[in-house]
Amino acid sequence: MTAASYLPQTLRTRSLDSECGIKGAPSSLIGVIEQRRDNDLLYRSLEGRNDKIQVTAHFHVAVFSNSTADTASNETIKKQFQILKDTYARYGISLNLGSISREINDTIAVLSVWNQNEAEDEIIGSSAETEDYWKRTRTGSYEALHIYYYENIVGTAAFCNFAKPNRAKSEYFLDACHLRINVLPGGSAPYRFYGTSAVHEVGHWFGLFHTFEGGCEGEGDYIDDTPAQTVTSANGTCPIGTKDTCPDLPGTDMVNNYMDYTADPCRDTFTPGQYSRMHNVFWAVRAGK
Repeated sequence: MTAASYLPQTLRTRSLDSECGIKGAPSSLIGVIEQRRDNDLLYRSLEGRNDKIQVTAHFHVAVFSNSTADTASNETIKKQFQILKDTYARYGISLNLGSISREINDTIAVLSVWNQNEAEDEIIGSSAETEDYWKRTRTGSYEALHIYYYENIVGTAAFCNFAKPNRAKSEYFLDACHLRINVLPGGSAPYRFYGTSAVHEVGHWFGLFHTFEGGCEGEGDYIDDTPAQTVTSANGTCPIGTKDTCPDLPGTDMVNNYMDYTADPCRDTFTPGQYSRMHNVFWAVRAGK
């Protein structure tokens, strides 16, 4: 029986067609944020805190049988890790390099089956062979970061499951980020070869939503210092301070934010509010699990 065959009607396999396959914000994580806004657990100032986040990052590469040794080589993975490490170090998060695994398998090298929960906007399953791959390569606690690279992901360049409150240990194998090999540093993806796609996806892993979540309506990304905006495309430009897709609301589009869709060379910052969100989601949802 395949994963898709036992899904209820409210869940479906979705064809994804953007830089990041995430289309919304998970209801359970929004619930955590809303429940704690009054007592400021997720929005308190982090000034003076010394409980620095320590995360071990494990990388897994699935390639075709005819791929060369240069395809997503260990050297390239280490370059990607260093970009992640240097970026997140500026925000009080220390990343350590764990394992690097390499799978030579023509089937697993293409992530083609996406079973998603609409309400949570998360991957809940794949083909039996791919799920087995995830299970046998997943190690560590809920604090361990696992990043998978594939020759191709059908319909999108990347996807990462959010921190999910009360995720069962039996489902830890679903807690991961998935990216195409061509968005690695030096890859072939247009505007996406500086390595910041991984920074973007790991931002989701730490609890960040897209800066354009909700467009010009509602709570947006639930962070006060990211101005409301609609989707900014990756067209190779970096219109900082000049693009304003929600002109009736304060601020211009934060196109240089890692959680936007602008081209890699443009994205270079998280806001103080995003800094706080990442830390507080980690301690409230991931730590000690």
